[in-house]
Amino acid sequence: GTTRGGLAAETALALRLWNQEATSDILDHGGSDASARLFRAALAGACCLAASESMIKKPLEAAESIFLWLGRVRINAAAVTVVSESEGILETSKGALALYPTMAASLNHSCRPNCVLRFDGTNVSVIVSSFAGVKEGTELTISYGPVATSMPRKSRQQALRSQYGFDCHCEACRDSSCEDFSWRETATKLDTRAQEEVGKDNWRAAAVAAAAMVQALQQGYDEGDIELARERCKLAGILLRSGSPERAREEWASAAEILQPLVNKNDPDLEEALEMVKRLPAPKQAVAPGQQQPKFKPKTKPKPAARNAETEKATSNLVPSFSSATSPGGIAHALVQLEELLSQASKNPSVKRKRQRAAEAPSHKAPPSVDAATTRISSDTQGVVLGLESLNLTAAEQAKLAAALAETGADGMR
Repeated sequence: GTTRGGLAAETALALRLWNQEATSDILDHGGSDASARLFRAALAGACCLAASESMIKKPLEAAESIFLWLGRVRINAAAVTVVSESEGILETSKGALALYPTMAASLNHSCRPNCVLRFDGTNVSVIVSSFAGVKEGTELTISYGPVATSMPRKSRQQALRSQYGFDCHCEACRDSSCEDFSWRETATKLDTRAQEEVGKDNWRAAAVAAAAMVQALQQGYDEGDIELARERCKLAGILLRSGSPERAREEWASAAEILQPLVNKNDPDLEEALEMVKRLPAPKQAVAPGQQQPKFKPKTKPKPAARNAETEKATSNLVPSFSSATSPGGIAHALVQLEELLSQASKNPSVKRKRQRAAEAPSHKAPPSVDAATTRISSDTQGVVLGLESLNLTAAEQAKLAAALAETGADGMR
């Protein structure tokens, strides 16, 4: 970046520190890039020539001092990053360039760092970012730029040697296994697919693609990585639009747990995640191991009233009589049993009470009483005998039944 005066940020910071006559024992070689070293030397000389004689009484000493500060800033300054959101897109930009001598002298680089820098204005905090924590005695490391999840080993080492002047021997660089970045290519394709589906308002398909993208990223990112947490926030927003608020809340809760200790409290992703966790309903709590699920007794139907023993017996005798009737005589026999059943029922006290209540009810007519004396049972039948179709008689049985009906004078059978 450049300052308002047109100077590069590194040059402006180096000149300010030189002018303040700051002292520091941090490294000042400025990296191993010969062309960059020559440029700093020319820049230091130009600054001395541009300054007035009253400001610089000893030009050669001043040029050497400026040259050393340009080197210190080059390899030790930290970019103060600012995360902002514009039209739904999260952007990370360099808000300033700062030099923290104590931090620069104590924190080394790693391509798989266990710490991150968290900025609050120009104040900086070193936060352990490793999801599993750091054991006592383990060196705390940060990334100077290149990381193993975004750049191949050879490219990382070239960049570090050029700008910072050292060969990296971190654990990731010592790993001789073949690097595989296919997971990142897969994630990029899935992210593109998800955005295409979002453009079509096909939120369910977008949610499937976004979820698959996060799974692909988990193959390369360490658990608890900030970038992985930000992708979970994107997935949560798509899940909510697809009609899955519970899953969206889970993703936002997971992202907030990672982001809260690592980023500034005004981080857009963190603010959104915390807000949505509050607004969306919490999922139903699962039953803890060893705890029984509450039992709900189903509504039971009332038991039917006990039937009179004689009525039960008569009914059981009546059913086979009707089902086995194959002639008018058999039907007549069943009707005689029905008469006996009705006669017994009329003597049952509970039946008498029901009849009495029905008779007293003004809006209901009492059922007609059955008088055995006036009931005539006859085996003479004319017309159609109904209900015999359910017997499923064979042709021989039907012929036998037809002959029996013919003998009693029946006109026909249907």
